[in-house]
Amino acid sequence: MAMLAREMEKPITVLSIDGGGVRGIIPGVCLDFLESELQKLEKDPNARLADYFDVISGTSTGGLIAAMISAPGDDKRPLYAAEKIVPFYKENCPKIFPNSGNWFGPNKTFAGEIELKISETCEDDGQTSVTEAYEAKFEEIRGMKKPYHDGKYLQKLAKDILGEKRLHDTLTNVVIPAFDIKKFSPVVFSSYQVDNGNKVLDALLSDISISTSAAPVYLPAYKFNNEGVEFNMIDGGVAANNPTVAAITEAVKGRSKEMDVNSFRLVVLSLGTCQHKTERYNVEMVNNWQDFTWLIRLKWKGWKLPEVDHPLPDILSEANSDMIDYYCTMFFESFRSAENFLRVQDDKLPEDLAAMDNGSPANLEKLEKYAKDLLNKPVTYFNPVTFERSEVDTAETYAEALKMFAQKLYDIKHGIIVSYGGLPPSHRAFVSNLDKIHIPRSIHEALGILEWKAAIWEEICALEKNGTWEISELPPGKRGCKWIFNVKHNAEGSVNRFKAHLVAKRVTQSYEIDYQETFAPVAKLNTVRVLPSLASSLDWPLYHLDVKNAFLNGDLEEVYMWLRRVLVELRIPVT
Repeated sequence: MAMLAREMEKPITVLSIDGGGVRGIIPGVCLDFLESELQKLEKDPNARLADYFDVISGTSTGGLIAAMISAPGDDKRPLYAAEKIVPFYKENCPKIFPNSGNWFGPNKTFAGEIELKISETCEDDGQTSVTEAYEAKFEEIRGMKKPYHDGKYLQKLAKDILGEKRLHDTLTNVVIPAFDIKKFSPVVFSSYQVDNGNKVLDALLSDISISTSAAPVYLPAYKFNNEGVEFNMIDGGVAANNPTVAAITEAVKGRSKEMDVNSFRLVVLSLGTCQHKTERYNVEMVNNWQDFTWLIRLKWKGWKLPEVDHPLPDILSEANSDMIDYYCTMFFESFRSAENFLRVQDDKLPEDLAAMDNGSPANLEKLEKYAKDLLNKPVTYFNPVTFERSEVDTAETYAEALKMFAQKLYDIKHGIIVSYGGLPPSHRAFVSNLDKIHIPRSIHEALGILEWKAAIWEEICALEKNGTWEISELPPGKRGCKWIFNVKHNAEGSVNRFKAHLVAKRVTQSYEIDYQETFAPVAKLNTVRVLPSLASSLDWPLYHLDVKNAFLNGDLEEVYMWLRRVLVELRIPVT
């Protein structure tokens, strides 16, 4: 079914992939799911992500993925299908990050030497020798000058798989940030800039991928030359760990000459590598730190070798990503187009999965399972007030959101939009009025628009007046229902009423087939289907009566409506 669309240019489709080391498995799982949905829609197993996105952007591990799925193979199709990303990580991460999970990565020999010294000098209480051994060895560690991992395997791997391919060779536009430590400035490797004649940025994809992945502390910086210009590069995550804004900026700038700025539409999928958000530090703790502790902090647990974290790098990376989340959320909400922005991210990543360089097979298996479980969790949105992620709607999972996104990409690719420029003036005015009203796709989006907020309040009041519900805790295993929004129009296309309804999802209904017009709290679906069939076969006259806020006078199967956030947004006290 064709979709009505504003009289404007084809939307710009953007894919953005965060940095995060081995946690790149998480967006890898999401991309595999998305590509498989596109293949189902196309009925073509050879459909690839590069066929649908105008620009693919990535930082660090995300930059490597971006290069893999956009670089051409010998058959002029993408080098890697999305289903190959996770196996690629499982095969190569243990070699990129050897000796992972040990104290100071490849420098675990320090730990071995400490244990040897303890065994040789152990006193009765044990603790004195442990302390002295660690202190002596820690003084040596303070003088370390090298990253945890030598990066040789990653560099060879990137050069082997990407060969002599350059940025201009990619099958779609690519945007990959990195940082030049000599010039002390970000560098954005952008297909758009190469198309505009900037040959300096038309570097080998292998050099670009190694540059954006050269994470300080973990991997060595990387130097290369292109067109007589020297690049001294480190990980793009220091500038843009979440490259969504960089991708949008390059895409809009790249098409500004051919499009009216007022007609821009963006459809953006931003994939995070998830975060472990917990109370880790406080003022009293950090006020006792000096320079080294901000970079490397030892967490002692009795006699065991200490765990290590990196406060400052972690803070900068997560703050960077959260600020980009903030900008994007505010941008799309301001233009009432939040339905065109999907961010897949979670801040409840278990602490034992948070390491960027734990390439052990066991950890990679856990990350894959975590990502697959994430697909079945409710979508969360970034709250620009609290800077925390909150559930949008308990009835919509990331898998369902990605299915809808796949449909959107399919429609855009195949031009499934209706242009009404050739209609008679009266008809054109009618459909133009219809299309001026943006219909929200989620409760989060609706609560940001005054008219829809009023419609939600009207529906809640009607439900309360009719005694339709009672307040209850959500039982285990139950899912909340979904808010659906539509507009009732007058004959000439003007708005008669904004309508908000609660829909019992996951019963017998399918989106855009059943529950746009038939609402589960009102009538049984089979009844609605049988009645028109009987009327047609028996030649009965059939009249449609629209009764506002009609409800059955009887008991229905228990249906749960998720309302807490709605009531809070409407400033209604919740107890």
